[in-house]
Amino acid sequence: MDALNIYRVGKNRLLDAYKAAQEIDSDVLVRIERTPAWIDSCIEELSLNRFKLFIAGQMNCGKSTLLNALLFGRIILPVYDSVMTSSITLIEHASQNPDVAGQEGFRVEFYSQDEWNQIRQQLDAVQDEGRAKAEFEKSVALARERGGVAPECIGSSARHIQGFAALPEYVTPVIARRQGIYTPYVKSVTLYVECPLLSDMVVVDTPGTNDPNEQRAKLTEDWIRKADAVVFVSYAGQAMSSEDINFIDRFMLHVPSTHRIIAVNKIDAVDSISELDSYLADLRNSDIEGIRQIFDERTPLVKVCALGGLIADYKGSLPDNLLADRERLEPIGFLQSQRHGLLDLRNVIEEHLVKNKGDYLLQAHQEKIFSTFELSHIDLATQLQSINGKMLSRSQSADVRAADRKRIKSEQERVTKLGEDFSHSIQKLVKEKNKTLNQEVSVLVSEAAKGVEGEVKKMRVGEIGNSFKWILHKYIEPAVAKYAEFVQETWNEIAEEVARHRDILGSELGKNGVLSSKMVSMSLDRSKFRNLSIAAEAAIITPDQCKSISENAQGFLKHALNGIFNSNFGVEGVKTQLVYECRNNLLDTLKKMAKEFIHLVQNAIGDFGGRISTDMQKELERMEGVLDALQHENERSEIEKSNDHEKKIALEAKLARLEDLRRRALG
Repeated sequence: MDALNIYRVGKNRLLDAYKAAQEIDSDVLVRIERTPAWIDSCIEELSLNRFKLFIAGQMNCGKSTLLNALLFGRIILPVYDSVMTSSITLIEHASQNPDVAGQEGFRVEFYSQDEWNQIRQQLDAVQDEGRAKAEFEKSVALARERGGVAPECIGSSARHIQGFAALPEYVTPVIARRQGIYTPYVKSVTLYVECPLLSDMVVVDTPGTNDPNEQRAKLTEDWIRKADAVVFVSYAGQAMSSEDINFIDRFMLHVPSTHRIIAVNKIDAVDSISELDSYLADLRNSDIEGIRQIFDERTPLVKVCALGGLIADYKGSLPDNLLADRERLEPIGFLQSQRHGLLDLRNVIEEHLVKNKGDYLLQAHQEKIFSTFELSHIDLATQLQSINGKMLSRSQSADVRAADRKRIKSEQERVTKLGEDFSHSIQKLVKEKNKTLNQEVSVLVSEAAKGVEGEVKKMRVGEIGNSFKWILHKYIEPAVAKYAEFVQETWNEIAEEVARHRDILGSELGKNGVLSSKMVSMSLDRSKFRNLSIAAEAAIITPDQCKSISENAQGFLKHALNGIFNSNFGVEGVKTQLVYECRNNLLDTLKKMAKEFIHLVQNAIGDFGGRISTDMQKELERMEGVLDALQHENERSEIEKSNDHEKKIALEAKLARLEDLRRRALG
């Protein structure tokens, strides 16, 4: 079973578990702070999750053919021998179609008047002797001739179109021998396609790498930052152009190494595997830092013949324009799945999406469901324990009850002292772990700074501008990942010690026989699920969070670089200052994160200890109140006995029903 199917099975199992949780008595859910509205929000978050896959690539790399083969098994995106897509194209499942759910078609979003004005202003500012603006005006004039009139598009509401026959009018360039009509005015296009792979995924296709439109460029940057995986499509044997390098420097820098996938397309175009290997070796050993990192050997790289995959699995009759390609590719084996590589690429994509997001999402919801049933069980069992305690006290003599009252009074002071001792012991441990965590952070920052320094020393000043960003990326990203490991290890050690002290505390609280060991255990578990789970969640730093931390740590670059280069440091001074800034910024970022984490842990453990003391004191007060009430019972005693008996039966029935729901939900 592939990764996405495994994820879907897990997701559906959790959604069924949430449905079982919805059947828990609403009054119980309110008491444990897991209201029906909270469960509804969890169901919505899980069911609406869509992985975000971003597709980027160099001009003429066969990106549209790749998408047609990978997602559709037919030609939906127009394919030409030059750059096709001139707008951001989102691809979603047909069930997401806001016009008619389940119907295939597309939605066009046009620029607002303000955005259109900004595009024109930006073109005026482009330093290329007016070429970009001239090309733009030429395309607008040709669009007008073809019926694409600006006032009818700019600022207008989204246009919903059934089917895909008219798609080229909105996404292909408005040039000779192309079908583009409205393209200059289009901000983005969303396709709604009946495709199983899209049921949990949104695919984002970008314009050519040389897109001068800053509005679309900003959209590209926004989407690539949000992506759970990014496929960079390269043309086997074709050297990187300056536009490709600019795209890599501007956009791929935002992609963590964990999120990158390389698809080397058109492998049928090279004469031999050795020629292809030589091409890849050139990229991996490029003089350009960004290309070296993107094509690093640790990045999954899949060799594909998208055209062969499209022809091999084409749905319906093969179009005439693909017949000649079939005749060419079939004899040399590129219609076979092991040669065209589309299945391998799909598997790598699915594995990355699930690893980068899906596993964490399922883990979080599994914990939410588990804690909901545990807390519900504790709530009902505590009530039942109280009823049983009351019924037992009623059966005792007045002398025994009087002795119990004295024991309760003396126990109250001891409970407070035990709670304080517990909190003090754990907080002392947390302070020690905080010191260790900061020491580890300092070491990994020093290692990262040392690596940056080694790279910078070898660079000429003229190379620093773009390359330094990639060098930061190269060393900061693994430092942040290692920091995430340290945080998890720190919490595991704290949690282990908390569990040990918790067992000691539980034994001490039940030692004198005043508080039942079962009641104590339930109180401790309730506090654990409500308080310590907060710290446990904070200790799990996901790949997306690592990405955010890494970007924050590099945030100084925009102002620091300008300040350093405009100074009088000299060549060596500039290099020294860059390393200094890198070290201090990374150290400050990670120490701040560590401080926030430890602060949260301290609060969670403080709340844990405080809640235990509070719960025990409330239980002692309740027991004392029961004894007081029994002392004054008179003719209503039989009615009270009957009421308690009915409550007991009702609680036992609720517990049995809850256990059935839990078995259904958790197995």
